[in-house]
Amino acid sequence: MELMIVIAILGVLITLAVPSFKKAQISARWRKCQSNMKTLEGALDNVASEHDEGESDIPANIKKACWDDSAGKVDITQTEMEYLLKFGYIKHILKCPISSQVKYQFDTDKGEMYCPFHKAYRSAKNPYTNNDNS
Repeated sequence: MELMIVIAILGVLITLAVPSFKKAQISARWRKCQSNMKTLEGALDNVASEHDEGESDIPANIKKACWDDSAGKVDITQTEMEYLLKFGYIKHILKCPISSQVKYQFDTDKGEMYCPFHKAYRSAKNPYTNNDNS
């Protein structure tokens, strides 16, 4: 009888804990995505400061993100990531942890990265936490 009570209590505790673990996992993915976008913004800043707009080996979308203020949202995909990786601006290909696709966007109007999977800008607060430390 006592064993059944202990098992029942453990079952209730596990049922209460599982949603918290899921929320923590989702929040961690959000933070990883935000970190990726910050890294990409830094890489684009470095490209813009180290190169001239007229250089022919720079992919078109990186040129738009760095020098065309009226381009709107510019896709940063596998091709652009490979360029940034080849020249040491990033250490590995970055992608949103909730997607298997390699794609971020740089919004030239706002001057910051955008994740089309989270539908959020880098400066957005983490919607998966209740505190402001995100």
